[in-house]
Amino acid sequence: MSKCSILVPAARFMVSIAAARPRVKPQKSAHSQAKRAQSPKVPAAAGHTIDLAADDCVATSQNPAIPVADDGEELGDHTHSPRLPNPPTPTDIPSLFVHSPIVSGTGVQLLEEVTSPSIDEFHNSSFLSRSAILGQDFPELDHTHPDRTAHEFRLSEADLKVLEIHKAFDLPRLAVRQCLFEAVLNNCWTWMPVLDADASFPKRSSLGILETKSILLLQSLMLVGSYMTGGQHIDIPLLAHYRRVKAIIDSGVERNPYKLLIAACLIQWCAPSAPRDISMDSPRFWNMYAISLAQQMGLHRKPLYPTPNDGLRKRIWWTLFARDSLSASAHGRPRLINLADCTVEKPSLLDFPDPADVRAQIFISWVSICEILHDICLSLSGPDGATLPQKQMLSDRLLDYIRNLSPTLRLTKLEGAHRPYDFQLAQLHVTILTAITILHRPASIFNISPLYSSALSITASHLSVKIFEAMELRGHTQCLSSAYTWSMLVAAIPQLSALCCVPALAQESGQALDTIETSLQSFSRVRMSAVNNLANVKAIRKAISVQQTNNPDLNHTRRGQDHAETQESSHLDNSNSIVFNVERLLQPYGPSALKYYESNVNILRPFIASTIMPGLSEARGGMRGLSDRDMEMNGWQDEGFGSVSRTNADAFNLDFQLLVGDDFQETGWMRNWIEDLELFDLEA
Repeated sequence: MSKCSILVPAARFMVSIAAARPRVKPQKSAHSQAKRAQSPKVPAAAGHTIDLAADDCVATSQNPAIPVADDGEELGDHTHSPRLPNPPTPTDIPSLFVHSPIVSGTGVQLLEEVTSPSIDEFHNSSFLSRSAILGQDFPELDHTHPDRTAHEFRLSEADLKVLEIHKAFDLPRLAVRQCLFEAVLNNCWTWMPVLDADASFPKRSSLGILETKSILLLQSLMLVGSYMTGGQHIDIPLLAHYRRVKAIIDSGVERNPYKLLIAACLIQWCAPSAPRDISMDSPRFWNMYAISLAQQMGLHRKPLYPTPNDGLRKRIWWTLFARDSLSASAHGRPRLINLADCTVEKPSLLDFPDPADVRAQIFISWVSICEILHDICLSLSGPDGATLPQKQMLSDRLLDYIRNLSPTLRLTKLEGAHRPYDFQLAQLHVTILTAITILHRPASIFNISPLYSSALSITASHLSVKIFEAMELRGHTQCLSSAYTWSMLVAAIPQLSALCCVPALAQESGQALDTIETSLQSFSRVRMSAVNNLANVKAIRKAISVQQTNNPDLNHTRRGQDHAETQESSHLDNSNSIVFNVERLLQPYGPSALKYYESNVNILRPFIASTIMPGLSEARGGMRGLSDRDMEMNGWQDEGFGSVSRTNADAFNLDFQLLVGDDFQETGWMRNWIEDLELFDLEA
């Protein structure tokens, strides 16, 4: 606590502030006097203490303030006591660069706000639909509530004491609050545009989110801002700050559903628990919490009539959908939102305060790629895997998405020159490259085939690594959401396969893995999932290194020959190949990306040639000549996935388990990947 931080009883300080105001005796009507007499007092606030550091070193006395009578004279025994100096309000001290209304105010004001009776906007306001039993006869029967009556909410003394225990009304200095708020806007708003900083926003919306004080919103913003800045501007640990926000939510003090929903979105940037642990503190849990609340509010349905908040409602809903898709992909769990239940339209530029803001384009594009990524992972992790038509459909969707990507969202200009680093664009393209990497990943660590898909996966992985390196060099890794720890793991897989199978790529892959481990190490300071994924990458890498030294049967040059017959038979029985246009897929990354892909094809070809049927290359050329669609796409048709030699896999499995024991922490997605690659005998 700073030297200017003084703890005083809140109620007394409020009295002293009241004493500092001009005492003009109002004419009280009989009705107002009776109403004032009936108003209940809130004695619980009297014992609450607040850190006045939030008031930028407000000067106050250690003695209790003296209450004042209506005529200006002191009461009781304090008649002859000297009047205390009037403490300056925060507005008396100049504050530069503080311009966001949402961060203004003091802990005293917030305490007074929550201890005063307020309108309960949760009451009689949920969305209900009776269309299943009434059809369209009475579309407004239940969920418009025309006869809604106001319901008053009062915070209980017990809940107020809980907030006091968690120091919910202690705030950092005003300048620090502005700094943390800006960190949220700069790093989080693109992916979670649920709160607008534009001063004109309250005028255009009936929500008035920035007009009224909210202890929940303010503390949520301070918590997320602390994550973005590494906790360097506040004294409270991140975990304690998280528990403070959670206590505010549990108290029910916030009676505006939109504000609670926004806070439930913001808190998803915090990840105090690891994905492998069952927890009620994970981002996915809070996303489920927010989705449930949003569905009660009817955000998944198109409103019957236009409202001033339609844009905000859509942005909140599709934020929840995108994050739901990412967490389901990363953990191998079902997506919570069923699109069949949604009638709300996809977000558009008109839903944003400034349609010309490039961040609006990024968000809209990000929602789309998250949906595609989820469908890819869902298809590949199914009990029977993805069929060829399913893979081809996913490949076509991904290609169409990249083809329609706005030129302003590409990492290179039309003439091929690279754009300057942009943190928001970089995150978007990590998600795109993650989808490419997974869809075209190598068959297994033992089998670098199929040729063209593996080369594309290694190329996409390498581009992801370069983006992560740029983020790490600029200190942006800690500002990423938890989903990017999974993206780092995805990027590591093709590099691990190349390290295991292709000596010509071993050095390059080793350097890429070093970069990924460095990023995960930095990320692990704020994300538990990064700790697990760092251990996963190191464990597999170490096991591969030991196997290369101790097992000549797993030698690079012999591995393909050991199961060449299996490859040929598999290809004859099931040509599991997809067509893709590599030039279009890599176009956003410039000519150098395509050249790197072609280099990888040439390097991989000798290691796959022994596993491919003689004459297959000629057959591929003939197929491209006969296929009008393939000629139009100028695409590649890949070889089939070959099965892994069980002798080699079993040997690797045994040595791996002996090497790492129980240290290997697989996530849900990692477990599916392991089962698909037939590396380890893990139970479902």
